[in-house]
Amino acid sequence: MSVRRGIGIMFGGNVSTFIITFAASITIARLLSPSELGIYAAAMALVSIINAVLNVGFSSYIVREREMPPEKLGSVLLLTLAQAVIIAGLLYLGAPLIGDFAHDQRVTISVRILAWYGGLTSLLLTVFGIMQREMRFDRVVACTVVNVGLAAVVTIALAATGWSWRSMPIGGGVGVSVALVIALCMQRADLAAARLGFSHVRPILAFGAKIIPPSIILNVTNRMPDIILTRAMGASANGLYNRGANLIDTFNNTVMQSVQRVMQSQLARDRDTDAGIGPVYGVMNRMVTGLFWPLFALLGVLSAPLISLLFGAQWVAAAPVLAIVALAGAISLIVACRGVVLITVGKEGTMARLEMVRGVIGVATFTVAAYTGGIVWAAATRILDAVASVLLYSPGIHAATQLSWATTARGFVRSGLIAAITAVPATVVMTIEGWPQHLPVLELIGVGLLSGATWLAAVFALRHELAHEITRAAGVARGLLPRIA
Repeated sequence: MSVRRGIGIMFGGNVSTFIITFAASITIARLLSPSELGIYAAAMALVSIINAVLNVGFSSYIVREREMPPEKLGSVLLLTLAQAVIIAGLLYLGAPLIGDFAHDQRVTISVRILAWYGGLTSLLLTVFGIMQREMRFDRVVACTVVNVGLAAVVTIALAATGWSWRSMPIGGGVGVSVALVIALCMQRADLAAARLGFSHVRPILAFGAKIIPPSIILNVTNRMPDIILTRAMGASANGLYNRGANLIDTFNNTVMQSVQRVMQSQLARDRDTDAGIGPVYGVMNRMVTGLFWPLFALLGVLSAPLISLLFGAQWVAAAPVLAIVALAGAISLIVACRGVVLITVGKEGTMARLEMVRGVIGVATFTVAAYTGGIVWAAATRILDAVASVLLYSPGIHAATQLSWATTARGFVRSGLIAAITAVPATVVMTIEGWPQHLPVLELIGVGLLSGATWLAAVFALRHELAHEITRAAGVARGLLPRIA
């Protein structure tokens, strides 16, 4: 499977996942209060941190290795089973500690419900690694859609029938359980051929020792704020913060995660070629910024009307958070897939050191802001975190990809111009209206359509790489029409 087709499949599937998650979040936000959503966010923070601490990176190991004989795969599977049991046990036993820290025992109950979710997720990620190695991204997408879709349906059903904050952890557990069963059935041939044993445990754990530190730091940086904010300002403040940041975070967990999976497989294949990983990485980065910088710009400009329309008046205070996190997300895309690049070229140690610096800066500044300035100032620290990521990772990425600074800068300038042009219609409308918290639905839809048309015109006018992909996709669509007819 080519990288273009792989990205197409993963992108299409994860757009579907994003739509499901987004639609579910709208419904759930109208069924649950900010406090109830804040409880779940704090509980999921601990699950993510424990998973990071104990996740040896089996899926990355499977994709990265040049050879994966049955004996080596068997060792990976045995270690994965042990990891899943330990994760579930630690979450269940450690739940009271996080409940006490957050000053809310509802967090304790939520973490214990999520214990099985954490263990099964580690198993699912390892099976995804096998699929990625075989470039079977269609299977990854199918399992992910089932996971997210079923979790959404169960959560909404439980929330609507009075299960309150318990509905979200239960829904997540049901979704991952069914997705894991389907994934195991899809890869049954590989799993049956694996020879269980401990012959390759040492090199696997050695790889994990390199990959765990940056993973821990990354997850602590991303999820510890939920726990800190719950302790500093209460579950309601954490719920508002998460509602504002949710659109960008969901994007990172779905769309960008799909890009990273495809890039990890393709970079591993290109690593030893004459061209190296630079050309593929350069094209990916220009396309990602050309597509998503304009989207983030629109989310920032229209943050208040969007929050009000989608989630209701009780969530309007989250609008500034969305605008700030959108800007931070756009800055982070400058070094998109940074971890994948460094892992591919064997620079896991470098990544660990960089993540340590970034993590200390991020958690420290967020903590100070949460205790002294509220959710808006806390959100603003994500801009500082994004800038730190760019400054820390850019030299290493350029060294690994052998891309010149001038080439990279030209691509970013073009994507930046497209984003600025795309945001003009929305900015004009909001300025004329006096930057209101609400806009009529039809007016908001009209602004969105006009912005989309403006983006398309800018892409072709500036001859961005996306213009070629759009033309190619249109040609494929024209070729399919006679067959459909």
